[in-house]
Amino acid sequence: MGLFNFNYDKPGPGVPENLPPKKGIALFFDILTRKFSNLVKINLLYVLCSLPVFAVYFIFGTIYLNIVVSSVEELGANAFLLCIVISIFIMLMLGGGVLTPGFVYVLRCFVRGEHAFLASDFFEHIKKNLKQSVVVMIIDFIFIYLLLINFNIFTQVPQLNVFRIPIYLVAILYCISRMYLYLLMVTFKASLWSLYKHSFIFCFARLPQNLLLLVLSVAIYLAIAFLIPSLLVVFVVAILILFSLLWTMQMVYTYSVVEKLTGIGQSKEKTERIFED
Repeated sequence: MGLFNFNYDKPGPGVPENLPPKKGIALFFDILTRKFSNLVKINLLYVLCSLPVFAVYFIFGTIYLNIVVSSVEELGANAFLLCIVISIFIMLMLGGGVLTPGFVYVLRCFVRGEHAFLASDFFEHIKKNLKQSVVVMIIDFIFIYLLLINFNIFTQVPQLNVFRIPIYLVAILYCISRMYLYLLMVTFKASLWSLYKHSFIFCFARLPQNLLLLVLSVAIYLAIAFLIPSLLVVFVVAILILFSLLWTMQMVYTYSVVEKLTGIGQSKEKTERIFED
């Protein structure tokens, strides 16, 4: 039996009748305990397939490090490891480009309590959303590049530091919207413009909660990155579980928001009307 193949014909204890569905933190820990091996497998598949995108993020991380550090050479081997930490952070915030729809679809199945065939569903939904995800990836690259240009300007011209706050706010809102974008992409049939528009609508609809969720995700990653003595161990954690862990935590909440505001499963006409251009 292959690494990503499973036999769902084996009888199990079943689900007790009339058991209320778990939500929030209870749902997250239920997925974490029942699906831990699957979370590791889909995380590993996602990271390995995303290495080309990760390499681009690594280049962006190198540029950022050269902007904020006067002499990168003094960091020695730590410079390489810091670039990896930055690259992982970017990928956590924005995703791994065209591979992300497949990853998000599998995690969404876990959140909804549905079966997922890891490899086949992963690649199937990459293919289904390829055109839109390619455009999203290009927009992400442009967004990161523009941020780096602004950081460089602020470093060269300190008088413009007053504009840092608006730039940071835009970056934060962009990252929050990204917690919804791929989820909407694999859940609804809509134009890319509509997906972006509604990802920002959901961002502002629950802004305090979304901001708290983003801060919590960043805090968990920073704790892992800087409290674990070895950055090599951090890299191993990222390969094995980090993306599945944090994105599942986010999706438990974001899917509940989308479900409530769109009425998924209640009115098909209402949902389609919401996503009309």
